[in-house]
Amino acid sequence: MSKNRRECARVGGLMRVLAIVALGAAGSCSHTEHVGPEVESFKIEGNESLSSSHIKSKIVTEATGWWPFASRKDYDPVTWDKDRARVERLYASEGFYQAKVKASRVPVEKARDPNAKVEVKMEVDEGPRATVEKLRLEGLEGLPENRQQALQKRLPLKEAEPFTEGEWQKTKGILDSRLRDTGHAEAQVEGRAMVDLASNKVDATVWVQPGPVYSFGDIVVEQGTPSIKPLWIEEQVRLAAPLGEVFTPEAVTEAQRRVFTMNVFTQADVELGQPDPQTQRVPLIVKTQTAPYHLLRLGGGAGFDQVRNEVRVLGEWTDNNFLGGLRTLRLRSRLGWAFIPNAYSNITGGSDPSLRNGAIGLLRADFEQPRLFEAPAWKFAHHIEGERQLQEAFTATSGRSGPDLIWQLRSDLRISVGYELEGWYIEPLAIISPLQSLLVSGCKIPEMRMPGEKIDACTTLISSLHQRITFDRRDDPMEPRRGFYVDAQLQEAGGPLSDFTYLRAIGDVRGYISFGRITFAGRAQLGGLFPTSGVPADTPIQHRLYAGGGMSMRGFGYRRLSPLLAVPIKKKDGSTRLATVVIGGNGLFVSNLETRFKITSNFLLAAFYDTGAVTESSDTLVNTRLFHAVGGGVRILTPVGSIRLDIARRFANGAQRSVNYGVDQVGDGPLTENTSCFGFGGGNTQLSDGLCQIHLSIGEAF
Repeated sequence: MSKNRRECARVGGLMRVLAIVALGAAGSCSHTEHVGPEVESFKIEGNESLSSSHIKSKIVTEATGWWPFASRKDYDPVTWDKDRARVERLYASEGFYQAKVKASRVPVEKARDPNAKVEVKMEVDEGPRATVEKLRLEGLEGLPENRQQALQKRLPLKEAEPFTEGEWQKTKGILDSRLRDTGHAEAQVEGRAMVDLASNKVDATVWVQPGPVYSFGDIVVEQGTPSIKPLWIEEQVRLAAPLGEVFTPEAVTEAQRRVFTMNVFTQADVELGQPDPQTQRVPLIVKTQTAPYHLLRLGGGAGFDQVRNEVRVLGEWTDNNFLGGLRTLRLRSRLGWAFIPNAYSNITGGSDPSLRNGAIGLLRADFEQPRLFEAPAWKFAHHIEGERQLQEAFTATSGRSGPDLIWQLRSDLRISVGYELEGWYIEPLAIISPLQSLLVSGCKIPEMRMPGEKIDACTTLISSLHQRITFDRRDDPMEPRRGFYVDAQLQEAGGPLSDFTYLRAIGDVRGYISFGRITFAGRAQLGGLFPTSGVPADTPIQHRLYAGGGMSMRGFGYRRLSPLLAVPIKKKDGSTRLATVVIGGNGLFVSNLETRFKITSNFLLAAFYDTGAVTESSDTLVNTRLFHAVGGGVRILTPVGSIRLDIARRFANGAQRSVNYGVDQVGDGPLTENTSCFGFGGGNTQLSDGLCQIHLSIGEAF
């Protein structure tokens, strides 16, 4: 390699940039050896049954892209000839055994000219498609009639229909799976398909050897170090694969999941042992590698929104064998500083009374006792938590504690019931009026209150029972591509220790389906808060419903899809302006539809459509006009989850935002929607929520 070539290779990446400002520099180096002409266009003709995009995805030759800076694609005659054979083989796999492909040839004088541009073309003569004349299944005679019918029901390959090799393989695979799902652990399925090219008919025969029906036998546990009691592992396996139960692959998978969700293993595999024909039982072998019992995690983060900024540090310490017996003790902390509406305004805003900043934090301890009363599917949990919040409408210091009883019915089905007692010290926004302070704080109106007397702060108690059921069938909770997720929560507050009496219900349903690189995802959330008094304002602000943000309706900022309180603020010049703060609602609906397209192994593009509404009363939700937003984003997959950037554009629907719960005040009444986009366009309005939003997050929206 010459000195000039070596230098070009060393600075190749920089040279692409320099070439933009100094084209002469680019001419001194050649970064890629082009041995043939550039493929300017590539056409396929005559293909009626298979799309051109599908055919092109199976071959090597391709044309240079039309977009700027697209990488050049060269013509290679050897590859081009092989591509013709690949296309004929592709057609054969789809049942077109007489398909012929004619490929255009590049003139000899251009075939080796790297400066030439050529057009290449394939002409396809598909010919007739083979059909299934006969499909025979042999070897099922020893099975009961109902079992034979179940095995043959709705097979992909059918007589008198087109034959494809994919459907043929799928048919054999389905038969094998159905046999194993009914206990035939040693089932064998083989087949032969004979094609008569003269008549384009296929004679297909499947030979089945079901073998005996096996049931689950002994369990062998093979552990790494440190080890735990084998009994605890066997208990989890037996919940999925009871001794003597008919063998199924699904039960083996469930057993492996149950062992892994014990949360003490870095590896947990459940495998089949050698079936015993005499006892007709198949043993299970469990191989585990125990993780370190103690785990320390440290991290940090930041959140930026048009009405709130915050920075925070995170810490978590976990002991997965606290006091022995695989008890778990987890200590978590989140400490930070919040700015409302943003850090810049707090630094430069002077005496504006709406500007606030302060410390925020969360300290929480969780204890979990597995094998409650030696029942492997039951757990006891208890938590205690202290928190300081800085929200738009209030500042609060709170503490809460309570027990939970958990039933892990399956690895993907969890049911819990519990009790919680909360204590809150709430300080409403200093500039709001006396009546507003009662609404925002969630405090009861004092019996002895002077007219116009302001409530600076108050203390409230909330005593509640709660129930939750979660059914999680996603293939990956962090980056789901298939499956579904259902979550339902109930909270009943009241009693002598509670200042509020209400029922709170929230449901969350999600679904995922993928086709190759594309994933379609959908979610719907529905919630209601029902005070027994029937008065919408008779609910605690900390438990009201909110929407908006990167994990919710992305047409709004965090929690900004909510009934609002209009607060008069005096400016330095003596005039008054109105600011709006969120105070939550009693009715919620949010839906999300999203398409995710995987460009590379760790880079995705997404497009989404979100709708949502939050109302003062749960009764008015069905009559409320929904807000709609569309947008797109990018995802970069990392070991800690996907880094996600979404840009959303909300549609102006003419709806007037709810101001409050009917409190008479300065500025009471509907507010005009803000139709600006990132500060551009739109008329005068008290609302800061424009039609456009940017969200930067870690992890998928759902």
